[in-house]
Amino acid sequence: MMEVGRVEWRAGLATLLLLGGGCRTGLESINVAGAEDASSATDASSAKDASVDGDAQLPRDAAIIPDRDDLSPLVRYWIREATSGQSPSELVDDTVEPFNVPLLYPSTQSPVFGDIVEGGNTHLRFDPEAVDTGGARATIGSKLSKIQGSPQATLEVKYQRGPCTDEQPRVFGLSQSGSVGSGAFYMRELDAHDGLILRSLRSSRWSFFHLQQQCPIRSISVVHWVVDTREAVEADRVRAYINGTRQPVVAYQGGPYTGRFPAENDGMDIGTETELLLGSPESDTDTRTADMHLWYAALYDKALNELQIARQAKRLQQNDDQWTRVEDENAGREN
Repeated sequence: MMEVGRVEWRAGLATLLLLGGGCRTGLESINVAGAEDASSATDASSAKDASVDGDAQLPRDAAIIPDRDDLSPLVRYWIREATSGQSPSELVDDTVEPFNVPLLYPSTQSPVFGDIVEGGNTHLRFDPEAVDTGGARATIGSKLSKIQGSPQATLEVKYQRGPCTDEQPRVFGLSQSGSVGSGAFYMRELDAHDGLILRSLRSSRWSFFHLQQQCPIRSISVVHWVVDTREAVEADRVRAYINGTRQPVVAYQGGPYTGRFPAENDGMDIGTETELLLGSPESDTDTRTADMHLWYAALYDKALNELQIARQAKRLQQNDDQWTRVEDENAGREN
């Protein structure tokens, strides 16, 4: 029996139990109890993780400093390359894989870097009287191509408009070279309204979504445009925020624009030969730049939620010339 027992032990504990007439050996009890304890601990841990909801229950570091891997944008421009003049050759992208954008200065008047003013630091100033096609623009690479076909993205800009006129500049975003072209995802002005141009991939719809209030960005503002076609409610698929507060959005109807929100789960179409643009006129033949001041711009390949937007808006209102870890912590404690 001992020999058989050794063979069966090697074959496994279950067979040894059979030889013992179905009696439990004690080893089995320890093993089962251990498995149950481990399972209970795992279940309790999973339940605890699942119950986390909001800042208060997050680990300290996560509650104070947004996870860089989770919240970090595809591109971020602090626009702090100079305090005045036209010497910088490009805007520097402060992300892990930088996508720097060349600056164009076809006029000595616009764009120019501006001095510090109330509510903002170093920035780019665009003068519509300069009659030029200046701004920053560059053909995108693989990093920004992630937006193609995606159901979600966010534009985050700190800027101020001039008089409420129909200048039609492209404030910031992605568009085909030279014109609206075959695809788009960018902030612009149209018919004296601030809004977002979007082309849907599956439905091939052109859409212009604008703020219900006409020209609300006459003072320095942090503006977010969020696209998330995964939302079941149609009106939630395109959202706008000024200084962290959600704004009513209208789907414009006229010309190529359908007056409809994107279909559920439809992707964005940014076209081919796509450029990243800041302060560019509507097309290469249009000689009007934006009448605006531009302090900061970032683009995310995800839909920021309302808490994240509120945090970002508050932080950018306080400081738009790059954050230190201390400032990150202070901003987090205030939320």
